[in-house]
Amino acid sequence: MTSKALNIATTGLFVFCAVMLFFMPIFGHQFGYINDYTIFEYHNNQCCFGFPETTQLFAIGRPLQAILLNIQLLFVSDIQSLQLMRLFFVFLIGIAATLFFLYIQSNLNIGQYSAALLALLTFTLPSMVINSFWVAQSIPGIVPLFFVLLAHVLLQKWHLNHHYNSLIIVGVFGLIFLSLVIYPPATFFFLTLTFIKFVFGTKDSTQAKLSDITAEVMILLVSCIGYFLSIKYVLKPILLMSNFGGMDFQSHYNNIDTAYSAYKFSLSFDLVSKITRIHDLFVMVFSAWFPPLPMSLIIPVGLVFASILTWASLRTPYLKHLKTPSKIVLGLALSVFIPCLAAIPVLVGQGDYPILYRVIFASMAAVPVVIVFAIDRTLVAGKSWIAFVPILVVSAGFILAAEITSYQRLVLMVSRLSAEYQHVLDTVSGENLADTREIRIPPIVSPADSSGLLYRDFGYTAVNSITTGMVNAVARTTGQNIVGYRIAFDPLGPRYDADISEGITFNRDGYPSFVSSFKGISGKETFGRWTDSEEAIIEFAQPLPKKFTLKINAGASSAVVGKPVKLMVGEIQLEIVFSKEEATEVDIPVATNGKAKTIILKFPKTKSSMELGLGGDTRHLGLALIKLLIDSQD
Repeated sequence: MTSKALNIATTGLFVFCAVMLFFMPIFGHQFGYINDYTIFEYHNNQCCFGFPETTQLFAIGRPLQAILLNIQLLFVSDIQSLQLMRLFFVFLIGIAATLFFLYIQSNLNIGQYSAALLALLTFTLPSMVINSFWVAQSIPGIVPLFFVLLAHVLLQKWHLNHHYNSLIIVGVFGLIFLSLVIYPPATFFFLTLTFIKFVFGTKDSTQAKLSDITAEVMILLVSCIGYFLSIKYVLKPILLMSNFGGMDFQSHYNNIDTAYSAYKFSLSFDLVSKITRIHDLFVMVFSAWFPPLPMSLIIPVGLVFASILTWASLRTPYLKHLKTPSKIVLGLALSVFIPCLAAIPVLVGQGDYPILYRVIFASMAAVPVVIVFAIDRTLVAGKSWIAFVPILVVSAGFILAAEITSYQRLVLMVSRLSAEYQHVLDTVSGENLADTREIRIPPIVSPADSSGLLYRDFGYTAVNSITTGMVNAVARTTGQNIVGYRIAFDPLGPRYDADISEGITFNRDGYPSFVSSFKGISGKETFGRWTDSEEAIIEFAQPLPKKFTLKINAGASSAVVGKPVKLMVGEIQLEIVFSKEEATEVDIPVATNGKAKTIILKFPKTKSSMELGLGGDTRHLGLALIKLLIDSQD
């Protein structure tokens, strides 16, 4: 092995180890994420259609994902094996990052260490952070990257092996199609590789032809059209006629048509209806590793982004024969078009499928590409590097902040998920199951995510997310037999004895015994509890008195001060106004028919602190509830 090859191999090993070290916090903890625990709700030791989402995955055009996922989950029997499976997929992330490094440094005009940095940054984006601990999402989120990477490698051989050109193209289409029937959003990482190729150029600049970039985009689009048509007009009819695997596809397709339109195989190009999603796309992309940024920050970030892309457009060998204005215009157009095109799976479909971290990995990867391009070309500048010190300093600061933020997100998620599992473990272990034949699981209150790190995909565990599968996982791990036991989830937590006339004290643990449920109210804080959505609902175990004075002691958010808040007690509708942010008591006389059991507060349209650019809190705050009292006049 030559010294150069040894140096490259050493750098590749460094990339792998750095990625593994980054994800180290997930090791040594017992937990699952969202529907990971669904594994423990069915007999997963029988192949290959048991996973509850199998029918849906077939119906929405991901049959290979469904099969691979069922095979993968055969090897998960308890929380320890779930942890081993997670370790395996983190290992795959490290392998993918290493192969990515080897590919771009050997084929593109990028420095060896810049390629290593780009690999590390790309594979520590939020999508990979999610996939590092979400076992049931690992196959769709990680495996397609290997398919599209291999497809890109084959394409680079296209013009070098004229005798095998047709075979190469068939292989590329086949790999892309296989990736699409696993998970389309991850497949579009193919375009990220094309974007990197365009920005940095090839090792041999004489081989850089704009037609190659166009061809790569068209190959992916043609593959997608073929995929779309084959799923809609071949797979769907076959599934409906054959009752494949004993699955009820008719009712599932009916559900997709009525309730889950985002999964319909229909396109929507209504730009007006897409504005919000396009806005969300840019917010998430330019936020990269950080909590979603306000537009006041995204605009300058976008300008810096455009400036570096202009620089790249002037240097890319793909536009070398054009005049400067044409290079800038065409270069910027392609540089924006390709990452936006990578978001097609969630932009052109029906419905309002949200822009989530895990579905925009391909688009978001453009951000580290631009950062590393600025660093790489600055270092290549040689003697004039002093002029670019500000670029190096800003880039280094950004990278450091990004990695710290991403690492914090990972640690915070592991902490919350582990705490949830430990909470259920302690509860089940402490229950006298033989006497009660019931397992009652109180909620676990997680601290508010003031940083805004747990947003979109991460936000699922910002609230109580304990499931039956989690209880089953604990039982398998501890060897307890809970067959025939009733599992009850108590959303209100521990109750304290109180009469309705004593009211609700919101800074106490749990709720009084006369409250049966609530909605739109956050966890306990020092003062009490915030309402956190457009409406807050409190349901009482018994009907409220016919006549009473409702006394609400609360502060108000700035969005609510001076504006009417609708109050509904049963069928009675009233309005109340809080005139200041400080705590104040409002007394409202109420007369009902004696059957009312709910109090509903509906707030004027509010925005979260994050949307206002004032912090990372994603809650839509209304009232800071301190005390609610029912003063009966019966």
